[in-house]
Amino acid sequence: MKIRSLGVLAILMILTFSSFNKKGYEPLEQSRIISENTYMDVTEVSNVQWREYMSWCEKEYGKKSKEYVATFPDENVWEGKKFEAIQKYYLRHTAYDNYPVVGISYKQATAYCRWRANRINEGLRINTKNNKTLPTYSCRLPSKEEWTELATRESFDLSISTAKDFSIIQIKPTGVEEKNDITAPVNSLRQSASGFFNLLGNVAEMVAEKGIAKGGSWQHRIDEIAIEKNFEYTKPTNWIGFRCVLEKK
Repeated sequence: MKIRSLGVLAILMILTFSSFNKKGYEPLEQSRIISENTYMDVTEVSNVQWREYMSWCEKEYGKKSKEYVATFPDENVWEGKKFEAIQKYYLRHTAYDNYPVVGISYKQATAYCRWRANRINEGLRINTKNNKTLPTYSCRLPSKEEWTELATRESFDLSISTAKDFSIIQIKPTGVEEKNDITAPVNSLRQSASGFFNLLGNVAEMVAEKGIAKGGSWQHRIDEIAIEKNFEYTKPTNWIGFRCVLEKK
């Protein structure tokens, strides 16, 4: 894993964690209900959201701590001359704030979910006078069944869609593949009826079952993507990200 300090670039956004502690904080404002007391994020987790996690761990545990080091994505997923600039700037440059974080392992994704749940519950306690009435939130990866049911319910019709709708490989009339340079912003491209972005394409999404991702990515063709298809992985890649599920108790 290639590790670079976030402090080396002046352009890095300085984060203060106000997103969890601000007055009137609503933990479900970026999510939609998928079943009783269960909500899924409308977008994949972005670089700026991941950097907030990294910055919190650096502040809490220290720059040389194992907890902080464990938050770094594997930037080697962008190796190669074609991605030389992307490897250097994708995670850190504000131009890519809203792009999906990649190079993340299953262990890192589940750790982020636990951290997010803790910050949500902490933020609610800070902003609510009567803590006895507070709900408690947990955060996790969606199960394979949850993701598949949602994507099916949202009625994506691949037969009338184009590669541009999902940021996936396009096939020219000559039959030559035209690949995307990188991912697309998490809140761009095809949006479902209920407001979910990029359930198909952009980055494939980890599910709770380790080693399985759903939805296909910018590295796949439209004929390779099907809602029921499992994409297997064994390590971080530049085509796998994730989104979170929140449960209200």
